[in-house]
Amino acid sequence: MQQYTQSNNVRIFGIRDTRKDEQNLIGQKLDFKLHDRDIDIAHRLGSFRPNSDRCIIVRFSSRKTIKTIMTKRRALKGSGITIAEDLTKINFNRLRQLKDLDAVERAWTKKGEAYAVGRNGKILKYNPMQSLSDFNEKMKAGHGTPQFERHSKETTRPRHAEERPPPKFDTADQDLSVIFPTRQPRNQNNQRSSSEPRQSTPNSQLHQSNNSREDGENSRTPVQNTLIDLAK
Repeated sequence: MQQYTQSNNVRIFGIRDTRKDEQNLIGQKLDFKLHDRDIDIAHRLGSFRPNSDRCIIVRFSSRKTIKTIMTKRRALKGSGITIAEDLTKINFNRLRQLKDLDAVERAWTKKGEAYAVGRNGKILKYNPMQSLSDFNEKMKAGHGTPQFERHSKETTRPRHAEERPPPKFDTADQDLSVIFPTRQPRNQNNQRSSSEPRQSTPNSQLHQSNNSREDGENSRTPVQNTLIDLAK
């Protein structure tokens, strides 16, 4: 829970303490324009000492800004400036212990979770419930994901995510009998003989039949009306 409250914080190391505005210094080093609204607070830790590089702790106002900062920090490689997550004391000590393992080449954190790269180049996520010795043995045994596979998974779209064209609607192949059942044939016993005279229908029944037909047409949905028009 404490790590979550610090998720918008970063720590910056390697910037010479000149007592200048830390906000402008950060923007200059990252080649990124920072505004007052982007930073809640930024200050150095500890007391001032000449020719020192006190750590700068920054709390950003949004996750979008901190995501941009964490992406641009790769450009600082080799400059002596480091940007890291603001870890809790427990997570900081755990990360330092991971770096000291003989099977680990380097380790880092992402959103408070620790990862390590073994001497064989494979990446393995550390489970806080397991001991460091067990994790070290797993790294030696070759557990984890190769770095190139991990990179390809991040850059390649999954097959199920490919855009597919919408299905075509063809009225010739559409079975309209599902929506509009056809009238069943009359029973042979109820069929009127051709020799029998046709009985006239009273006007009241005709009027009632017309009204029921109109009510049925009015109760149709727009989709049904469209299908009927297409089927004509």
